[in-house]
Amino acid sequence: MIAIMIMVVLVIYLSFVFTVSKWVYKKPEKVSSKWLASIGTAVFLLFVPMADNIVGEVYFKYLCATQGGIKVYQTVKLSNEYWNKYGTPIFIDSKGNIDTNILMDFNFTRENDSDFITIFRIKKELYQVGYKESGSVLGERVIFFYYGGWLVNSTGMHVMGSHCPSNKDISLANLMNDIFIKEN
Repeated sequence: MIAIMIMVVLVIYLSFVFTVSKWVYKKPEKVSSKWLASIGTAVFLLFVPMADNIVGEVYFKYLCATQGGIKVYQTVKLSNEYWNKYGTPIFIDSKGNIDTNILMDFNFTRENDSDFITIFRIKKELYQVGYKESGSVLGERVIFFYYGGWLVNSTGMHVMGSHCPSNKDISLANLMNDIFIKEN
């Protein structure tokens, strides 16, 4: 049923684009100007419904490149009691989860900003590690989520999103391994 409604709206909109382009074609005197004006109008009217998706995708990629990922501001050397006999940290389990009870001197915060950029449906997740006492940040992980423009979300059964950076690059275990290093 939804597919039929989408097809009807699409046919109506394409008829509108064709009618307006035909009307614009009649305005200029020169034939070359008629074609240029007509095609320009059609391209513009076809672009308008997808503009927020195109601009949103470009801005999402910009945010990913400039702000996304793991950033370490300061490393901390931890004594041997924080590491097992194989040299891996005991505060990270086999699934990559962090045991914050072992690292009592540190603060772990997660913020989800669902309204980061509402016009482009971009959300931001920030995870920070810092000292409890001073409040200084040792490192952070930033992930951006993008859910597409209005046309993409209005015509699909499921709202699909993408995120950056990739999961393998930004696990919490990677952040912890970059911040906390074994003391020799």
